Amino acid sequence: MIITTNVTMSVPMSLKQEMDEFVRTYPETNWSLVFREAIQSYMLARKTPVPKVEVFLDSVMQDLSMEMGPGIRTTLRVENRMPIPITVDRILVTTTLTSGQTIIVGREAAHLRPLHVMANSSVATHDFFPMSPSDLLRTASLVKQSVAVRENIEAYIQGFREPARANLTGKIPVDEWEVYMKNVRAVFGPKDGLP
Repeated sequence: MIITTNVTMSVPMSLKQEMDEFVRTYPETNWSLVFREAIQSYMLARKTPVPKVEVFLDSVMQDLSMEMGPGIRTTLRVENRMPIPITVDRILVTTTLTSGQTIIVGREAAHLRPLHVMANSSVATHDFFPMSPSDLLRTASLVKQSVAVRENIEAYIQGFREPARANLTGKIPVDEWEVYMKNVRAVFGPKDGLP
């Protein structure tokens, strides 16, 4: 048996009018549920400054985009392990490609499109790491073994002081990298006067 109690919320008259208009458009709206989730989220964020969110690297693919140039396309999965829905308002990604101890290329980027994740569920998002064809071809001789795609992630969740952090690594076998580099050279090399 669940025992409930009533709580009175005070809102400005202008907000009440907006709420009434909203319900006319979306009659399924349950303001009690909205307030309850907001209160739970607020309390959880204060009790645990770091959200219970994990980020995983689901896939790594080489890409030859004519619009953006050569690049690495990754799929990140954000898993919400909390009993409330969350909004990831930005994800900072630092990507480094290495072969052994040799750094091939690196970059920092920010995803600024909000990502909504329901309670105890996950959502995938995609990242594209464009690389300069000339920089990439200059480093081709440095690759002697598999290429490691390392991504350091900071995911900022609304209401929490600290981001969820993850250090992720994906691998591209050296033979796949060599085929990719041949394609980069064929597509981008001759037109740009590259080696």
